[in-house]
Amino acid sequence: MLREAHRRAPASQVVLANLAEILATRREHQQAFDLLQPMVARGADRPGLLAQFGRVCRFLGRAEEALEPLQRVAAREDLPPVGLQPLLFELGAVLDAMGRYEEAFGAFARANGLESRLYDIAGQSAAIDRVVAEWSRDAVAAAPRAEGAGAGLVFIVGMRRSGTTLAERILASHPRVVAGGERPHLREAAALIDADPARRFGIVTDLAACTADSVAAASRHYLDAVAPLRETGEVFTDKMPANLKLLGLVQLALPEARVVWCRRDPLDTCLSCYMQPFNDNSFCADLGTLARYSHDCERLMRHWRAALDLRAFELEYETLVAEPEPTVRGLLEFCGLPFDDACLRFDRTGPVARTASTDQVARGLYSSSIGRAEHYREFLGPLRSELHRLGDLPAD
Repeated sequence: MLREAHRRAPASQVVLANLAEILATRREHQQAFDLLQPMVARGADRPGLLAQFGRVCRFLGRAEEALEPLQRVAAREDLPPVGLQPLLFELGAVLDAMGRYEEAFGAFARANGLESRLYDIAGQSAAIDRVVAEWSRDAVAAAPRAEGAGAGLVFIVGMRRSGTTLAERILASHPRVVAGGERPHLREAAALIDADPARRFGIVTDLAACTADSVAAASRHYLDAVAPLRETGEVFTDKMPANLKLLGLVQLALPEARVVWCRRDPLDTCLSCYMQPFNDNSFCADLGTLARYSHDCERLMRHWRAALDLRAFELEYETLVAEPEPTVRGLLEFCGLPFDDACLRFDRTGPVARTASTDQVARGLYSSSIGRAEHYREFLGPLRSELHRLGDLPAD
């Protein structure tokens, strides 16, 4: 359909950008470059097209070719924030790829400064405090469960940019696995149980609301929603990172499910969030808020590990990069799967990821993202000091 639209309107920058994005997600980056480059050379000025050109150039190791057009359009004063913000994120990414870290951070800071929404981090922290207080091991053990539900489900959770897409791609390369991507169904199921205001954070706080009927309804809702997707696989993955906040519900409604907890150095993870144009950047537009969000995820997951009986596997990004085969073998064994070496070649096999990590995962495993925060050390004072205050970062 897009190719036909391009044939009819070859000068449409919107159509070109969309077609190039599809080519890139198919690992056809050179074709995407060849499609976009002539339009860019003629002075293309659409932020979406130029941002896509920057992503393709970075993947091909030609970041410098995207710099001038990105800088030219980013300097315009007539762009609305909705167009300027993603352009600035891509400008920052191009400068980062070129090793021009001070300029890159300036672009990222300018992009985050355009975020108009403020994340209620105090409200989220209070909701997690309530979960820690109410969802004790004894209280959870006494709550009703949908016994036997959830077999074959694997929830991949963690802080954003901690490796959840990577984990799913590895598993999706196995012939017995169906990758579900980021599914909204667990949060929908939670809405059937808890009317508490904390629902806006994706958290069920009221354990008393988890009656036998409501838990059964939540279980049915999730299983019915994913049933059409998982017909061809023994294992089905759901990689919505924020499902970390709902693992208590998983314990009750889908107790046979498994959980893969993705972890990564907190500085690298938070910096990667700060550099990324999410659909909602409110939680990471401020470095101090970002540190507290990261801490909330860590302390809630540690609570779940202590209070729940769910089977969980900690997947550390740094260990995966350093020791891929034994780590992948352990992950597959945890999921009840035999080893398949296709899972070590995930960048060339399996379905294409359609998340913020698409291009990174398509490159396979690489170590350049480990310790990346050191390039930005002088700019990360608020992040470092808050992580240190919260106990998530040792003193220098």
